[in-house]
Amino acid sequence: MASGRITDILAFELRGWALIVANVPPERLALVRQRATHVVELAHGRFSLELPPAAPEPILTFLTDAGATIVSLNPIRDTLEDFFVRQVAAASGRESEV
Repeated sequence: MASGRITDILAFELRGWALIVANVPPERLALVRQRATHVVELAHGRFSLELPPAAPEPILTFLTDAGATIVSLNPIRDTLEDFFVRQVAAASGRESEV
């Protein structure tokens, strides 16, 4: 069982990066798709990319050098729900060992 402040309970580990980008040349998008874990076209020429937790700067440079526009970049971190699900799964595993 865990108790305390949320910031103390959660490590808030980085799971990846959420990148919104516009005006990406198709050949650059094709190459970035190989590194992204998830890609969704939001509108014509605007994409949401989920990147792995490695530093995103090389991908940002690769895209902007080709004329793409970075709309936003945000870290993807564990939520309180993620923590809860892991705790329940761990507790279930301990119960089966008894």
